[in-house]
Amino acid sequence: MSFVPTRAQIDAAFSPALYGMMLGLPLYGVALAQAAFYYRTFPGDHKYWKILVGVLIALDSMHIFSLTEGVHDWFLVQRLTTVLPRGALVASFTTYIIETVVQCAYALRVWALSNKNRWLTGFVVAFACIQLAGGMGVSHGLAVAVSIDDVHSKTAKTYGAVQLVASVICDVAISAAMVFLLNKNRNGIKRTESIIDRLIIYSVNVGLVTSVIAILNLVFWQATPQNFNFVIFHYIISKLYINSFLVTLNSRVAYRKTTDDVIQMSDMSRSYQYQAKHTRLKETCPFFNQYLSINLATLRV
Repeated sequence: MSFVPTRAQIDAAFSPALYGMMLGLPLYGVALAQAAFYYRTFPGDHKYWKILVGVLIALDSMHIFSLTEGVHDWFLVQRLTTVLPRGALVASFTTYIIETVVQCAYALRVWALSNKNRWLTGFVVAFACIQLAGGMGVSHGLAVAVSIDDVHSKTAKTYGAVQLVASVICDVAISAAMVFLLNKNRNGIKRTESIIDRLIIYSVNVGLVTSVIAILNLVFWQATPQNFNFVIFHYIISKLYINSFLVTLNSRVAYRKTTDDVIQMSDMSRSYQYQAKHTRLKETCPFFNQYLSINLATLRV
């Protein structure tokens, strides 16, 4: 005979997965729209970045389809038994892969902006790998679990805490590195100052959103063993990573006019005085030779 849960058990165990799917679907649609906009707007980007966007969309598609299949299995096939659907496992596994890929992509930007600083970049990559290892531990534990209650086992919570804490540290490190490196390249020129200010805001907001969701995931998982509300945050965080990354790529449109003006000013310089200014600009602000070419023009590295 199949196990028939009470109404309270249904609300505590199964509703969060349904809510996570409902929130994830529109975020998936936004990611698709952003990817289409990226391919139309930046055809000159390096092929590696185009491939990366395609891989992220493929992973995101796998995630949402697996999650949908898992919810379908839970509600219509298993009829709300406590057996963990395979679709939910695949969705969780895909979440950790997406986070790692996006964090390593940001690490590449840190590597370029920091003049190939191995220690700074290595720190970011190390914690990206730690969060992946923690995620793989969670995935393995759930793969051999006999009930959804095993999600609250000591082993699963330990691996989950490692994954989420490492993810937050990685996101904070990326944002802090970007803010530091951008501030380091200030030179007092009004045109570039406004660009740098906006880039700093983007960098902080990107890390803030994912970090807050990861912290909420951790707090609800560790502090509320009687329910599965943390699953809501778990199933949307990968989509926030993808969308924030695509926003970073597509936001270059907002800076095109300013950077084009700078380039035109450089091309129009004919006097020795302006050439001297332009030379000082290059010397005092490698940001123009480096970050604008990486993040605002074609993101080639």
